[in-house]
Amino acid sequence: MPLPATVKAGYITYTVKQCTPDEWKNAVDKHLRDAYGVTQHLPARILLHPDLTDDVARLTLWHEVLHAAIETMTGGDDSQWQGLTEGEAEEAVIRRLEHPTLSILRENPALVAYLTG
Repeated sequence: MPLPATVKAGYITYTVKQCTPDEWKNAVDKHLRDAYGVTQHLPARILLHPDLTDDVARLTLWHEVLHAAIETMTGGDDSQWQGLTEGEAEEAVIRRLEHPTLSILRENPALVAYLTG
């Protein structure tokens, strides 16, 4: 199954791209270059690291889609009360959601068809 060219999160459509090594180096801030993926909200794009295996790319894309969903559907999160920065709190929530939600989506095609039908 090919990587989707776009993903819609709320009212915003993000372009999706698995970068070449040069594209990754040029598009991603230096401190994020070791990340598996990056969601850039202003240009509305999701970039994936060039060296991901298919399974890791799927999980990483889902992780980045959750970042897009939090940004576009909730306007970010209220995390200051937890003593975490917004980025730390968002990352903690997404890490807890990525595996179980992707597993549910992959293992239950009838559920996905029902929910999206």
